[in-house]
Amino acid sequence: MKLKPWQGIIISVLLGAISIYYLIYRNGMVNFGNINFLWLNFAIIMIILWWIANASSTKIISCTLGMDLRLIDSLKLVFAGFFSGAITTFSSGTIPGEIAFLLTTDVPPDYALELVSIRTIMNGISKGILALILASSMYSLIGSLIGRILLTLFLTYSLAVGGRYFIFFSRGIVVFPQINNYLYRRRKI
Repeated sequence: MKLKPWQGIIISVLLGAISIYYLIYRNGMVNFGNINFLWLNFAIIMIILWWIANASSTKIISCTLGMDLRLIDSLKLVFAGFFSGAITTFSSGTIPGEIAFLLTTDVPPDYALELVSIRTIMNGISKGILALILASSMYSLIGSLIGRILLTLFLTYSLAVGGRYFIFFSRGIVVFPQINNYLYRRRKI
């Protein structure tokens, strides 16, 4: 099944509308008057900046790999991953959506896998560091129950991400020289 980016946007908007309808149907009337529009605008701006930062990092990684992806294609890649993740359970469609988009733009499969893997590792590490920073900034809220819950969640997430990459990289010490030799031989040909 090939989904075009506009189809992914429509599907994610429809699923969002169905969720809002279910929320209103289940809980009765939902009061949208209490929404703080300043924070809503701030969240929208942060999401746009996150998309731009992701597209820029994708462009830099692609130049490093030697395939020189255009900036507009990098932004389309970010949107393809975001919207294909939005319509799948637990955002499981993000990586396949990104690889499928790269394959449709005539990027070889091995370069597509390298690009998406490196970007995913970088995003995971940065999210773990951000969770640790958020946990340390919420230390003053430790007296409240919500503060304790948030602190526990952020610490658990950051430690899980750090532990996962530590295990991955410590196991990969034996594997990485073989991968480096393979990549060196492949690029030399």
